[in-house]
Amino acid sequence: MLYTFWFLAAVVVGNDPIVLSGTAFLAYFTRVTGIVDPTAWTFSQFIAANVASAVLVSSNPTNVLLAGAFKLNFITGYTAYTVLPSLATAFVAFPQTYLSFTYFHPSSRSTISDSHPRQAFIPSKLLPPDVDSRSALLDKNGAIFHASLLIVTLAVLVGTSFVPGGKVEVWMVTAAGGLLGFFRDIWSERSIKAHFKASIIELEEIPPQNGSRSPPKLTRLSLPTILQYLSRRFPTTCSTISRLPLSLLPFAGGVFILARSLTSLGWTSIWATWLSRICITPSRTVFFLGFFIPLILCPLFGTNIGAAILSVEILRDANFALSPHVLADPRIMKGAIFSTAMASNVGAVSWCFSASLAGLLWESILRQKGIKVRRRAFAGWNLAFLPVLAGTASVVVLLEILYW
Repeated sequence: MLYTFWFLAAVVVGNDPIVLSGTAFLAYFTRVTGIVDPTAWTFSQFIAANVASAVLVSSNPTNVLLAGAFKLNFITGYTAYTVLPSLATAFVAFPQTYLSFTYFHPSSRSTISDSHPRQAFIPSKLLPPDVDSRSALLDKNGAIFHASLLIVTLAVLVGTSFVPGGKVEVWMVTAAGGLLGFFRDIWSERSIKAHFKASIIELEEIPPQNGSRSPPKLTRLSLPTILQYLSRRFPTTCSTISRLPLSLLPFAGGVFILARSLTSLGWTSIWATWLSRICITPSRTVFFLGFFIPLILCPLFGTNIGAAILSVEILRDANFALSPHVLADPRIMKGAIFSTAMASNVGAVSWCFSASLAGLLWESILRQKGIKVRRRAFAGWNLAFLPVLAGTASVVVLLEILYW
């Protein structure tokens, strides 16, 4: 049930929101239900979220990049070729993860005592948590509003993708939805009692000179004081802003600059020439990119976002796009695009945390919750899962390219 929920939720909202909220939930869930080692639960969530994020353009920045670079319609041009590979990969991944975590058991260090039998990764019974789920919902109206706003924004994104000429860009729709949610939160917190002057103005006494007392003097306003007041006056809004992935902006910008620099220096053309010599048939193209991107590019070229940016630059280079084999068989370019789309999402399940921002967030949240995932364990489990995930996605993409 949880695996299906993570997959469906990630299709709608993307992998990063599922990692941000779902990982914290799993840390609490495994603790209150008596699960000693949460490895099976956290890894299955991570796999489901990253496979599902390939379905919709809005679910992952790499999807937006590919759809924009090759002028793909969100539904007929992109999702039509990624939904089946994602479903097939998720369908194959579930029994693989289930059998793996059923066959293997946690190390003896995870048990309560030496006399206590080793608990399986997936216990036969769970302790029911004694908690009221509704009590965790602090703002029912706000939850309904923002959930509805998310659905409407996604529907508008899909609808505007059919507008010819690309007159309505992605940021226009998402910015409007974000601002609407921002102003709603501010409006809902307008009645919170606060006294601005009492919060940010302090009085200080000037030491007396010649026996006389000077009148109190106002201190200067400081940024920490203003931020402290705003966090008390608008707690929900400030909490939301603090959770925004603002660090993604300089990161993505830096990767774009690096990719453009490689292009201007001629490296992209060299790599495009090499790729054109490898990708001489649709099958070779799909399987090469389907394994090379998640195993090499995502871990070594600045997460899956950096891998997608570099891949787009190479695929659009004339040395590849106008090579004799690509011109003779357009299915090679088509296979390269959608193999890159699947590989850049599946590539998060690679051999290091830095293969994706989702992996870095996932590890950080688990560490904050007291769950340590060792690099060797992360690489070991994922290297067992990744060949099956990449292979399944590549097979389905190739069948679509050849027969659709």
